[in-house]
Amino acid sequence: MRIYRLTMFQRMYLTGLYWFGCKNNLFYKRKRMLTVIKAPEPSDVFWENLGTSHFSKFIRRSLVWIVISALIAICYYGIKYLKIESDGNANLSLLSSFLIIFINLIIQIAVNKFSLMEKHSTYTRYYISYA
Repeated sequence: MRIYRLTMFQRMYLTGLYWFGCKNNLFYKRKRMLTVIKAPEPSDVFWENLGTSHFSKFIRRSLVWIVISALIAICYYGIKYLKIESDGNANLSLLSSFLIIFINLIIQIAVNKFSLMEKHSTYTRYYISYA
Protein backbone atom coordinates (compact mmCIF):
# COMPACT_ATOMS: atom_id res chain seq x y z
CA MET A 1 0.00 0.00 0.00
CA ARG A 2 1.41 3.36 -0.95
CA ILE A 3 0.92 6.39 1.27
CA TYR A 4 1.43 9.90 -0.09
CA ARG A 5 1.56 13.23 1.74
CA LEU A 6 -0.73 15.76 0.07
CA THR A 7 -0.42 19.51 -0.14
CA MET A 8 -3.43 21.67 0.63
CA PHE A 9 -4.00 22.35 -3.10
CA GLN A 10 -3.91 18.64 -3.91
CA ARG A 11 -6.44 17.88 -1.15
CA MET A 12 -8.79 20.58 -2.46
CA TYR A 13 -8.40 19.33 -6.04
CA LEU A 14 -9.04 15.69 -5.12
CA THR A 15 -11.95 16.62 -2.87
CA GLY A 16 -13.47 18.53 -5.79
CA LEU A 17 -13.02 15.51 -8.04
CA TYR A 18 -14.65 13.34 -5.38
CA TRP A 19 -17.70 15.58 -5.07
CA PHE A 20 -18.12 15.84 -8.85
CA GLY A 21 -18.35 12.08 -9.23
CA CYS A 22 -14.74 11.06 -9.99
CA LYS A 23 -14.45 8.52 -7.20
CA ASN A 24 -11.38 6.37 -7.81
CA ASN A 25 -10.64 4.56 -4.55
CA LEU A 26 -9.09 7.55 -2.76
CA PHE A 27 -9.24 7.62 1.00
CA TYR A 28 -7.80 10.22 3.35
CA LYS A 29 -6.42 9.84 6.83
CA ARG A 30 -4.42 12.58 8.54
CA LYS A 31 -3.70 14.49 5.32
CA ARG A 32 -2.52 11.40 3.46
CA MET A 33 -3.99 9.71 0.43
CA LEU A 34 -4.22 5.93 0.53
CA THR A 35 -4.46 3.96 -2.68
CA VAL A 36 -6.55 0.86 -2.05
CA ILE A 37 -6.51 -2.19 -4.31
CA LYS A 38 -8.73 -5.23 -4.21
CA ALA A 39 -7.20 -8.24 -2.45
CA PRO A 40 -6.89 -11.53 -4.36
CA GLU A 41 -9.17 -14.45 -3.60
CA PRO A 42 -7.91 -16.68 -0.75
CA SER A 43 -7.75 -19.69 -3.07
CA ASP A 44 -5.52 -17.68 -5.46
CA VAL A 45 -2.84 -16.88 -2.85
CA PHE A 46 0.47 -18.77 -2.66
CA TRP A 47 0.44 -18.86 1.15
CA GLU A 48 3.94 -20.33 1.45
CA ASN A 49 5.42 -17.46 -0.61
CA LEU A 50 3.94 -14.59 1.43
CA GLY A 51 6.91 -14.52 3.81
CA THR A 52 9.38 -13.80 1.01
CA SER A 53 10.54 -10.17 0.92
CA HIS A 54 10.05 -7.95 -2.12
CA PHE A 55 13.82 -7.57 -2.51
CA SER A 56 14.29 -11.34 -2.53
CA LYS A 57 11.55 -11.69 -5.16
CA PHE A 58 13.20 -8.96 -7.25
CA ILE A 59 16.60 -10.70 -7.07
CA ARG A 60 15.06 -14.09 -7.95
CA ARG A 61 13.11 -12.69 -10.91
CA SER A 62 16.15 -10.80 -12.19
CA LEU A 63 18.26 -13.94 -11.95
CA VAL A 64 15.63 -15.99 -13.78
CA TRP A 65 15.37 -13.35 -16.50
CA ILE A 66 19.16 -13.32 -16.98
CA VAL A 67 19.47 -17.12 -17.07
CA ILE A 68 16.57 -17.61 -19.52
CA SER A 69 17.86 -14.79 -21.76
CA ALA A 70 21.35 -16.32 -21.78
CA LEU A 71 19.91 -19.76 -22.58
CA ILE A 72 17.91 -18.37 -25.50
CA ALA A 73 20.93 -16.41 -26.80
CA ILE A 74 23.19 -19.49 -26.64
CA CYS A 75 20.59 -21.56 -28.47
CA TYR A 76 20.08 -18.86 -31.10
CA TYR A 77 23.78 -18.58 -31.89
CA GLY A 78 24.19 -22.37 -31.88
CA ILE A 79 21.41 -22.77 -34.43
CA LYS A 80 22.77 -19.87 -36.47
CA TYR A 81 26.22 -21.52 -36.52
CA LEU A 82 24.76 -24.88 -37.62
CA LYS A 83 22.77 -23.16 -40.36
CA ILE A 84 25.94 -21.51 -41.73
CA GLU A 85 27.87 -24.78 -41.60
CA SER A 86 25.10 -26.86 -43.22
CA ASP A 87 24.84 -25.00 -46.53
CA GLY A 88 24.93 -28.14 -48.68
CA ASN A 89 25.16 -30.88 -46.08
CA ALA A 90 21.87 -32.75 -45.56
CA ASN A 91 23.08 -34.46 -42.37
CA LEU A 92 23.81 -31.15 -40.62
CA SER A 93 20.44 -29.79 -41.77
CA LEU A 94 18.73 -32.79 -40.19
CA LEU A 95 20.84 -32.40 -37.05
CA SER A 96 19.90 -28.74 -36.75
CA SER A 97 16.18 -29.66 -37.02
CA PHE A 98 16.47 -32.15 -34.18
CA LEU A 99 18.54 -29.65 -32.21
CA ILE A 100 15.76 -27.07 -32.50
CA ILE A 101 13.23 -29.59 -31.14
CA PHE A 102 15.58 -30.49 -28.29
CA ILE A 103 16.29 -26.84 -27.48
CA ASN A 104 12.56 -26.03 -27.35
CA LEU A 105 12.08 -28.88 -24.88
CA ILE A 106 14.99 -27.67 -22.72
CA ILE A 107 13.70 -24.08 -22.70
CA GLN A 108 10.20 -25.26 -21.75
CA ILE A 109 11.55 -27.29 -18.81
CA ALA A 110 13.84 -24.43 -17.72
CA VAL A 111 11.03 -21.87 -17.78
CA ASN A 112 8.82 -24.23 -15.76
CA LYS A 113 11.49 -24.81 -13.09
CA PHE A 114 12.65 -21.20 -12.94
CA SER A 115 9.13 -19.77 -12.69
CA LEU A 116 8.71 -21.69 -9.43
CA MET A 117 11.86 -20.00 -8.12
CA GLU A 118 10.36 -16.54 -8.60
CA LYS A 119 8.11 -16.96 -5.52
CA HIS A 120 4.97 -15.22 -6.79
CA SER A 121 2.31 -14.16 -4.29
CA THR A 122 -0.65 -15.48 -6.29
CA TYR A 123 -1.30 -18.31 -8.70
CA THR A 124 -2.50 -15.79 -11.28
CA ARG A 125 0.86 -14.00 -11.33
CA TYR A 126 2.64 -17.37 -11.46
CA TYR A 127 0.67 -18.49 -14.53
CA ILE A 128 1.19 -15.10 -16.23
CA SER A 129 4.93 -15.45 -15.62
CA TYR A 130 4.90 -19.02 -16.94
CA ALA A 131 3.01 -18.05 -20.10
